[in-house]
Amino acid sequence: MDSTAEPCPKRRKPNPTPPKYGLHQIYPDPSDVTKAAQAMEAKVDIIVLHGLDAESPKTWIAWKVDGDPNSGEVHWLRDPHMLPSFIPESRILTYDWNANYDKCAADDIFMSHADQLLHHIHINRKGVDRLEYPVVFIASCFGGLLLAKALVLAEHDSHHQGAENKQILRSIVGITFLGTPFEGSWDFGNRVARVRIAAASLTDGVLSRELVQYLRSGNRENPGPLDDLIRTFSPIVTNKNLEIEVACFYETEPTDFSAIGKKIPDCDAKKELEMNRELEGHGIVVSQNSACLLRTGIALNRRHNMLHKHSDPQNPDFVRLADTIRKFAEKADQILKIRADHQAQKFLRDLRGEADPREDKIRIEQTKGGLLEGSYRWILEHADFRQWRDDKLSRLLWIKGDPGKGKTMLLCGIINELQKASSATVSFFFCQATDSRINSATAVLRGIIYLLIVKQPSLISHVRKKYDQGAEKPFDGVNAWTALSMVAEDILQDPSLKSTYVIIDALDECETNMPELVKFIVKISSISCVKWIVSSRNRTNIEQGLRLDESRARLSLELKKNAEQVSGAVDIFIDRCISELTNIQYDIELKNKIRNILHRKSEGTFLWVALVARELKKAEGFEILNIVNEVPGGLEKLYRRMIDQIQQLGRQKPAFCQSILSAVITAYRPLHLAELGELSGLPSNISKSYDYVKTIVKLCGSFLTTLDDIVYTIHQSVQEFLSTHTFTFPSGIKDTHYTIFSRSLEIMSKTLRRDIYNLRTPGIFLDKVDVPNPDPLAPVRYSCLYWVDHLIDCDNKENIINGLKDGGSLFCFLRKNFLYWLEALSLMESLPDSVMMIKKLENLQVDKSPSFLAFIYDAKRFALYNQQLVNRLPLQIYCSALIFSPQKSVIRETFRNCIPPWIQRKPRVQAYWNAALQTLEGHTSSVSSVAFSPDGKQTLEGHTNFVSSVAFSPDGKQVVSGSGDKTVRLWDADTGPLLQTLEGHTNFVSSVAFSPDGKQVVSGSWDKTVRLWDADTGALLQTLEGHTSSVYSVAFSPDGKQVVSGSWDRMVRLWDADTGASLQTLEGHTTFVSSVAFSPDGKQVVSGSWDNTVRLWDADTGALLQTLEGHTSFVSSVAFSPDGKQVVSGSGDKTVRLWDADTGASLQTLEGHTDIFGSVAFSPDGSIGNGLLISGNWIVEGTEKLLWLPPEYRDRCNATYDRNIVLGHASGRISFFRFSEGLKIL
Repeated sequence: MDSTAEPCPKRRKPNPTPPKYGLHQIYPDPSDVTKAAQAMEAKVDIIVLHGLDAESPKTWIAWKVDGDPNSGEVHWLRDPHMLPSFIPESRILTYDWNANYDKCAADDIFMSHADQLLHHIHINRKGVDRLEYPVVFIASCFGGLLLAKALVLAEHDSHHQGAENKQILRSIVGITFLGTPFEGSWDFGNRVARVRIAAASLTDGVLSRELVQYLRSGNRENPGPLDDLIRTFSPIVTNKNLEIEVACFYETEPTDFSAIGKKIPDCDAKKELEMNRELEGHGIVVSQNSACLLRTGIALNRRHNMLHKHSDPQNPDFVRLADTIRKFAEKADQILKIRADHQAQKFLRDLRGEADPREDKIRIEQTKGGLLEGSYRWILEHADFRQWRDDKLSRLLWIKGDPGKGKTMLLCGIINELQKASSATVSFFFCQATDSRINSATAVLRGIIYLLIVKQPSLISHVRKKYDQGAEKPFDGVNAWTALSMVAEDILQDPSLKSTYVIIDALDECETNMPELVKFIVKISSISCVKWIVSSRNRTNIEQGLRLDESRARLSLELKKNAEQVSGAVDIFIDRCISELTNIQYDIELKNKIRNILHRKSEGTFLWVALVARELKKAEGFEILNIVNEVPGGLEKLYRRMIDQIQQLGRQKPAFCQSILSAVITAYRPLHLAELGELSGLPSNISKSYDYVKTIVKLCGSFLTTLDDIVYTIHQSVQEFLSTHTFTFPSGIKDTHYTIFSRSLEIMSKTLRRDIYNLRTPGIFLDKVDVPNPDPLAPVRYSCLYWVDHLIDCDNKENIINGLKDGGSLFCFLRKNFLYWLEALSLMESLPDSVMMIKKLENLQVDKSPSFLAFIYDAKRFALYNQQLVNRLPLQIYCSALIFSPQKSVIRETFRNCIPPWIQRKPRVQAYWNAALQTLEGHTSSVSSVAFSPDGKQTLEGHTNFVSSVAFSPDGKQVVSGSGDKTVRLWDADTGPLLQTLEGHTNFVSSVAFSPDGKQVVSGSWDKTVRLWDADTGALLQTLEGHTSSVYSVAFSPDGKQVVSGSWDRMVRLWDADTGASLQTLEGHTTFVSSVAFSPDGKQVVSGSWDNTVRLWDADTGALLQTLEGHTSFVSSVAFSPDGKQVVSGSGDKTVRLWDADTGASLQTLEGHTDIFGSVAFSPDGSIGNGLLISGNWIVEGTEKLLWLPPEYRDRCNATYDRNIVLGHASGRISFFRFSEGLKIL
């Protein structure tokens, strides 16, 4: 604490009395009525949780320190000079819970504590109408684990407060953890807890041993409750849809254990600890590694129990903490706006792709044994680094060194240090040649842009521009680099960027477009104030590309020239490795010998030390010195020794290791254990067991490492060594490519099937799909994506030609599994890759059979055309995708049996694929033109302009249609042929209907007339004139004696069907009348209008009976219920409303329709919305989506009869469908 700072003004002494358990506002002061408005206008809620064995407000009140005028009993959360001065427009609340675990413990389980936290937050915010306001959490020590548990609970859809909890989750913009033990605090925490529980057990108090168990982390084989909690919590804070910012603060000063021991009641357990001297000395309560959830954190120069106590507003620790919380609050509105903006979420998802650099950094640190601070601190004081950091003109630093010299971990440390500055924005990327996700220039820019936007959400505007230009996936395909580099250039020159650093590791492992990336870095470092660090091996092409010179702008730092510093860092690493050899800890002389030998042989190479240390950990204590003496210096010699050790294993183990290593080295990305077991060709009794496969991986020495069941090579140099070694590839790597291709086909053939996730619902969207556990796609995920690449890279024309023959393995696979493969790619969110893979097959430079060529060409068209559909709706590949493919499509013919049997009648479609390659969504108006195949065949030939109205005859055997081509046409509803063409109208026909006996047809037109026709002969019977504008809707009365018409002249007219005489003119609507209908008894007429109203009229007198108001947009369709007691209306406001025909009362509003309802009707049983109908782009039954309609098959009008539905289209065609009764599942 800084005792030289100016004394703070005198402050009101806080009330130390603890409140009742629950959530309590402490700022603005709730007891001050003048502050009520300030609380309501606060822009953010800050919720603060205390830790274990603590309470509010005591936890937050600073202790008085003798001789320090700035100390005292200051409550830093509510004192106006402390946190409120940083965030005045906030509402600060503390949550008090029973955090005792001994004699006063609650009998609630930990989950109940978490549930109560969520409940209190919801009730409090609901009570003051602040449910939508952003939330920032501050969690002290164990309170962070309570918060983690609560958010895991909130993530579960099945929770009884699911909606309320999700709202809390969506509102969180930032979390500050103060010394939270994410990896436990067992060494110290267990000492105290063990004694406290023992002392309490002598009383009648309630104990809570469960809370104490969360202080202890388990291991991979036996994870504890803490491990399970963090495993489920970590994905929440890194969730790409939430992007919750997290700051982890950790202690740097030790705690006096003896002072804590004095507070523990006397008991036998305490005496035992005292006897063992376990309550003496000083130590860190929660280590840095444990306190840093995402492996990065901010140090506070204080002991553990002072992390949450602050009294001086000028103290650097407090300023660092408060400034972090302030930044969360400042960005809160912008973050919530981005979350609410679904487009922005899509942009971020597209940018993120398969790789999140933050997750890659964590993985790298874990697989390399953790980041050791002493191994990188030397560079922070290096003159070149300091010049790069402090000199405004120095913008690029190249760190170069040989393999294994620690470049990657060096950069991890630099990233952590730069991130400690609250004002800094740090974006980074780790290239890895062996992983196709992160070995290209486009992947680098994706990651850099993604992290910059996460840190500064306003930068999303630069990405939005690309989508505003109409691109669906601007960062995919052949132009991805161009698009990404343009966006990155704009972002990196944005004037709002301050103190921004971009760090790229292993530039030499960027396998694709590395020269373009280097040029981009040089260009941007010349015109932007952003500072760059790149690392790589000492490659001439990179040095030349970076244009290093004697100027101050671009610098290089070579590890070889800093061998002394690197060697010192390696020595620190050696010390840590030796400290982990538990079986020699007490043999100081032996440890010194080992240290000296490792120092001499390591030659300043971290990787060499790490590999040797892994072997030493497996050895007995008496073997260690011999191993260290035997092991050769230099990486390549060490690798050869490791191969020799594998070859000396007994029985089949060397062969198993060879299979594993060859598969890992040949694969284009790291493999999951499930994938590796299959692709390596291990016996089935081994490949089916993760544990057995992992055992074989461990037998491969230190070449491989496993993290989260993914197998990685320990270093790029391992990849390079094994790629050319005869043990790994006795027949060459190309043979292994073909082997993996063949095994991929085999495992996909055995695994893939229709509806592999058992979703059953044809209209389910991909974002609603939960991956089953176990995942049936786990063994084939790699194969589904890379089987074609392995075929191409095998470079064996004879094998390829044999596979493409009519009876060849590849052709047989496609003819059986093509649709299943596409479904799997959709479920894997990788469907766009299918088109590229099919094109690669098409471009194979070998002789192909005509049958294969025809199949692969049609497969490409099928995949292209249906890509957007199946990407969102995987099971529609068996419904819409097949049904709307051309009649002569090879895919349709091959897989016609996959069409669900409940689609009994399918529309007629064109014979061949047309010029349109894809179905592209996104238009906000109707599609007015569609290109067809050269033979000009349409579904039903006849209309030459849009179809405006369709209707079934009373017996369902005929359909009448009206069109913009001025004709009325009659069709056979069973077989489809045209029966009659009724000509006479001089403008668009807008509405048609059959008479109740089916003998007449009525039509209304933009020529202002209503016409009556003989349905058998097509003769014109009557022309009804009187409207002064276009007729928009017509209908017969139930007895067929009258006709009603609605017009754009605002009038509703009643006509005598026999004589054509005008009977009534119903006036009242203030604009166009869009729909009219008779009641079942013929005594009333209902009309809908663009004036947003529905009106009921007396058919005899013409009197207005009711005006039904409630729609907020034009009314497009109206109808009576079968009993005449209710009216239904559809509107441009995307709702359907049900009204009482007698009183005019609104009975029900059905919302959520994705498009304007052009036609509404009751089912024969009097219900609405339960039969077949059109909703947006779908044919639905009730609420169940059955069949997605491509743009050219979407209706301008529709009609239903029993299980049949007819659609009239903008193109002039008419489509018929028939669906069976019963459950519609796959």
